[in-house]
Amino acid sequence: NSSSSSSIAAASVQVIRCDDCESVSGDSLLRAIVQRAYDGDIHTGTINNDYLTESQKDLRLKHRRSQVDQAKLSALNNDRRLEVVCRHRDQQKLLVSTIAQDNIPRSKAILARAAKEGRGANGVLQMLVDARDGKYHPKGYSPRELDEAILLWKLGGHALVYAENHSHTKGSPSLRVIQ
Repeated sequence: NSSSSSSIAAASVQVIRCDDCESVSGDSLLRAIVQRAYDGDIHTGTINNDYLTESQKDLRLKHRRSQVDQAKLSALNNDRRLEVVCRHRDQQKLLVSTIAQDNIPRSKAILARAAKEGRGANGVLQMLVDARDGKYHPKGYSPRELDEAILLWKLGGHALVYAENHSHTKGSPSLRVIQ
């Protein structure tokens, strides 16, 4: 029994050749078709779907879906970046217009403080608005501001220093600071 089963197995492995098969075995066109059928990356090219196998068509579809998903993600990221840039531009325009109004006491000191703290446009704008509304009073005076306050004290006395200190346009040092 074992000898008969091995002869059957040997017979099934035997390759049968015919004249027609022999005549096309050297054909370069047939070789190219067979090679394309086993090519795993052909779906990424521009070859027509009619020349692809079903598995290659499935791979092409997955590849194209992946490309579409990447394009959508890229578009969403670009939209988000554009929104941030536009928001920053609007904040900077508002900052410039606020500074240009020139009704903020000691705006130079506020800008110096904001730069020292590393604040962005929105932080600087908030400091300026708070100073304009009287909610923020920057400390620290330049030597020139101190000299001007001393001169006012010498020329006009306590009342003039007090008036300048409480002025919404100037914001000079108080009498206590210059003494």
